[in-house]
Amino acid sequence: MKKILLAIYRVYIYTVIVVSTIILFGLIFPIILPFDKSGKISLRLGIIWLSIIRKASFLRVKVRYEYPVDFSRSYVVVTNHRSHYDVVALSTLPFRAVKPVAKKELTKTPLFGWYLKKVSIVIDRNAPRGVAYEKIKAQMDRLKKDGFSVLIFPEGTRGRGSELLPLKTGAFRLALEHGLPLLPITIKGTEKILPRGSLAITPGTVELVIHKPIEIEGITDYKELARMFKEIVETELKK
Repeated sequence: MKKILLAIYRVYIYTVIVVSTIILFGLIFPIILPFDKSGKISLRLGIIWLSIIRKASFLRVKVRYEYPVDFSRSYVVVTNHRSHYDVVALSTLPFRAVKPVAKKELTKTPLFGWYLKKVSIVIDRNAPRGVAYEKIKAQMDRLKKDGFSVLIFPEGTRGRGSELLPLKTGAFRLALEHGLPLLPITIKGTEKILPRGSLAITPGTVELVIHKPIEIEGITDYKELARMFKEIVETELKK
């Protein structure tokens, strides 16, 4: 009986995903796009989409703050990466505006991929070293001026266990060069909702741990920022 119920649930949730994608990105987004110079309205549309998926999935997100966070500030937001459901869980956080950095492969998804090209910073992992960083860097002054935060998964791909994969350095270099605080977040449990290499979504609970922002004053080495992030998140994952 449990297998039958899960099969019905998965048909239902994927139906919700397909229908909401068509309506929001196929019908509404093309109307909004010409009038949304800053991109904030379009990004809000994405938050609505993720919220629909979260609620339809019966996903419970518990948020624990280690320190009060002012979400009106701009941050370089860095988190561990475990599942495609990471962004679904993160959509619960009240950022004023946050621009995600997305892998080029995701832009091949029908409709959503087209939307992603317009609202995110798309990077190609196969490009020569440093190209992805320069692409993000070129947009940072405008994003900072417009009050955006930037969301980056520095592992680059989904990992497993309590230890992080080798970190890409771009997020930490950007924080230093543009004077933005680093906001570390630990995501726990999304790998049980949608495991890597699987399409089998399972309802459950996810925990987001919002750590104290790392102010970059006095820090001169991006490797130190990366080390601090790694220590913070791995300590939390081992609890």
